[in-house]
Amino acid sequence: MVILLVLSGIWFFNKGFIVRTFDYLDLTPIEEHFTELYFTDYTTVSKSIENKEPFSFSFTIRNLEGVPEVYLYSIYFEYPSLQRTLLYTNSVYLSNKETKIITYPHVISNFSNARKLVVELTQKNQKINIVIPNEK
Repeated sequence: MVILLVLSGIWFFNKGFIVRTFDYLDLTPIEEHFTELYFTDYTTVSKSIENKEPFSFSFTIRNLEGVPEVYLYSIYFEYPSLQRTLLYTNSVYLSNKETKIITYPHVISNFSNARKLVVELTQKNQKINIVIPNEK
């Protein structure tokens, strides 16, 4: 109990010193700026791909950059040779802390030679993908 009272007194009278020390030691949390990108329905898409069924999908972009952003995105198949087949490209405007679910407007039914389905935020160099298993 005495230790708690002593620490409380130190905090009350030396608050500025303690805050400056935390800042000096880089212990004060700072806000990070980033973008979240993920498949909204990953498990459903994965099951469809495994079963060789036609599928559609959606993905989510969340702006945590601290400022409004225009996100350019591309959706494509990537092949073992690293060749790409572009399926769709577009852009979306998001205010800070805004989230947008984007649904790919077509059903994908022919993906037999592709190895990955990729969604890429082109100006952020950020991408997500679903691996398409080899045919057996």
